[in-house]
Amino acid sequence: MDYQIKRCEIKGLKRPGLLMSGWVDGKVKRLALKHKDTIFFEKDITEGNDNISYFDIEAALPDAKSDYLLLGYTDHYAPILRLRVSVLKQAIKAVQNRLPAKKAASAPAANVPERLCFDVSDKESYQKWLAKHETVSTVTELSYNPLISLVIPVYNVDAEYLSACLDSILSQSYKNFEICLADDCSTKQETLDTLKEYETKDTRIHVRYRPENGHISACSNTALADASGEFVGLVDNDDLLAPNALYEVALALNEDRGLDLIYTDEDKLGLDGRREYPHFKSDFAPESFSSGNYLCHFSVIRRSLLNEIGGFRPGYEGAQDFDLLLRVSEHTDRIRHIPMILYYWRMIPTSTSYISDSKNYAADAGKRSLEDYCRATGRDAEIEIRLNTNYFVNYAAPANARLDIILFYHDRANTLGCLKNLSRYYEKSFNTITIIGKQIAKGLPDTLRGNKVPIREINVRSDREAITALNREMKTGSADYVAFIDDRTRIHADNWARLLIGYASQEEIGLCAARVHDLNGPIRESGVLLTPEGSLLPANLAYPRVSFGVYGRLSVVFNYSAVNNKCVVAERCKLSDVGGFDNNLSSSAVLYDMALRLLNADKRNVYIPEIECTFPEPEKQEIEISEKDRLYLFREWPNEFKRDKYYNPNFSMNEPFQLEL
Repeated sequence: MDYQIKRCEIKGLKRPGLLMSGWVDGKVKRLALKHKDTIFFEKDITEGNDNISYFDIEAALPDAKSDYLLLGYTDHYAPILRLRVSVLKQAIKAVQNRLPAKKAASAPAANVPERLCFDVSDKESYQKWLAKHETVSTVTELSYNPLISLVIPVYNVDAEYLSACLDSILSQSYKNFEICLADDCSTKQETLDTLKEYETKDTRIHVRYRPENGHISACSNTALADASGEFVGLVDNDDLLAPNALYEVALALNEDRGLDLIYTDEDKLGLDGRREYPHFKSDFAPESFSSGNYLCHFSVIRRSLLNEIGGFRPGYEGAQDFDLLLRVSEHTDRIRHIPMILYYWRMIPTSTSYISDSKNYAADAGKRSLEDYCRATGRDAEIEIRLNTNYFVNYAAPANARLDIILFYHDRANTLGCLKNLSRYYEKSFNTITIIGKQIAKGLPDTLRGNKVPIREINVRSDREAITALNREMKTGSADYVAFIDDRTRIHADNWARLLIGYASQEEIGLCAARVHDLNGPIRESGVLLTPEGSLLPANLAYPRVSFGVYGRLSVVFNYSAVNNKCVVAERCKLSDVGGFDNNLSSSAVLYDMALRLLNADKRNVYIPEIECTFPEPEKQEIEISEKDRLYLFREWPNEFKRDKYYNPNFSMNEPFQLEL
């Protein structure tokens, strides 16, 4: 089997992690790591050009005491290479040698257990997490018991899987449901026999047999036509519902009867029958959703709304659920997320959960769905396919848009370097550049790019004066858009201003931030997560620059409650509408506060990875904010810290996007 390893490194010491990237033969659809007799890590990969598949692996290693095997899956797993323990030990020693000398250790705090965090791809640890953390709500009598119709299109599914799917519904703790199945002219007899068997088992099961194959959208509409429930749940014919799935949906509807769309977390059923790859989702985040259908399963929709939008659209097969949910989101914002895993998506070789490009028309269908959505909602944008069924929505910047740039001054060398960088990545939208800081050095240029852009300096004596000056600039500046840049930041994108202005010009969007990585490669800042204890966590810290991140968070646009403060663009009027900047904070913290002000005013903040920046590696791998500023933000925004709607509460509040045992 042909392959090439381009990178193989060890990250961390307490629990070593393997970082590996390269390519293998294009026939390989999945990679796995095997330790002793156990496969503990699996990852789907996508065929690229020249019949080879590129991969990027990040996996926590159980130990560094024995060899590991890298396996590739075609129609079975076969060894690719052996990672010998001697090599791992050398790599760990190299990590130790790069660390600064340790200070004398203080005595450990009493009764403080060590936190054991792991990545969502760690299959073995996930089994332990499920045993420890997964709970089922106590079933109580509800005052409102809506009928829920489960719509299931069926085609040539194995009897074993179809029976398991139907049994998982019949065993629900909530009983007011019906099952509406439509068979799309299956040719497999065991599929037809199973349908015949189950339609006589329970009067709540209705089956339609289509006389000809019409593909999944037409088949789903046939099943939908039989639905009589107030709400409709979407289920694939080989997947399972958790026993409490419908009860949790009904419970949410008892809390708010006006909901139109409810979705839950999900995980996968692996080839060995065990659960893996949990997808812990955020509350509804439109820009995240436009980047790819993260809502997916389990989705329950008000039937009257489905009828209003015309159900599933033929011609969008492969992305029919994405297309449907996009059109639902056009018509309602009454959307609730239940942060519980209530759906198990089966991974089999023909399933899109097994390999994202198994239905290679899905990406194109999703692109057309997004184009339709943008036209229907009056958005001027081009849609670009990023990876499989992930997308970049490239919003057009308004004609003749102008941009004022605010530079936060640290020292003369950094500011000169930043101005040189801006000159290199100059765009015609640049209006003025204003440098704000203490003791600004003499001799800085007063124009950029041959007198095209005037440069002004505002010397201040304190942070309060700096924020006062910043607010004055917000009132007196003439450009509709403003960029805030730390003078230590270096931009590396020709169209950075146009892209950020395009997003900032959208009515519902507040701050738009670039992706920031260290000079030596690892990600430094993207989004900012909030915790109930008042912490601000960097969302994707220290991931390799080429990494896609957890759930692709480093490769496509995502919503966050707050974003980094190194390179940010916003529409000026929105900043004024929420009262400007708070002069009780330092200049390094005011953008975090502004993000929360905008969030509280129903604006959404976004991270846009298309714009890459570099920033010097910090002394501490954390958000740069003083304790005084952090406590002030915590007091000002208690609700936002208590429940960050863009960060799933099942994740660790100490290690971003990790699960904690």
